[in-house]
Amino acid sequence: MATGLNQELRHRHKAPNVLTTSVHPLWVRTPLIEPYMSKLREAGSTTLEPHVVADAIAKQIFDCSGGQVYVPGHFARIASSLRAWPNWLQEVFRGDVGKMVLAGTE
Repeated sequence: MATGLNQELRHRHKAPNVLTTSVHPLWVRTPLIEPYMSKLREAGSTTLEPHVVADAIAKQIFDCSGGQVYVPGHFARIASSLRAWPNWLQEVFRGDVGKMVLAGTE
């Protein structure tokens, strides 16, 4: 979606200097994921404090650069690899992760 927005801004609206950023955090410790915390811990998942994600976003803004922000940073390699998979396989993987997390809330 961010790629499409970048192209639209650049070519349709003739605004090549407008920068966009998409943020891809892993699990952020907020009330939204509280019901899933025990299952995430069991699975060995790391949860991030909100200020870590906020700091990464602020850095991107203050650096005046667009792009993608992965938090934690090493997740970028994993996510990039996943995007190289066929779409159907990406969906299977995402579905399995979603089932694993939801199973801990029943």
